[in-house]
Amino acid sequence: MRTQSIFSVLFWIYSKRAKENQTAIYARISINGRKLNISLKRKVDVELWDPKKQKLIGKSPYAKELNQFLDHNFKA
Repeated sequence: MRTQSIFSVLFWIYSKRAKENQTAIYARISINGRKLNISLKRKVDVELWDPKKQKLIGKSPYAKELNQFLDHNFKA
């Protein structure tokens, strides 16, 4: 008998919790409707976060490194 699982990963920031325009990135991992929120222990500038793409905007070394970190470690 086969079972089917639904898996997704979402990245977001709490812009209202920002201090000096810096805030933490969070990941929400969902499996079959069960959700787990995890802080990634990485800080980003609120102005540089693109909520639709769930990545940093720009081509700075930090933006490239962080976007690669998100793609490599969490995207299927």
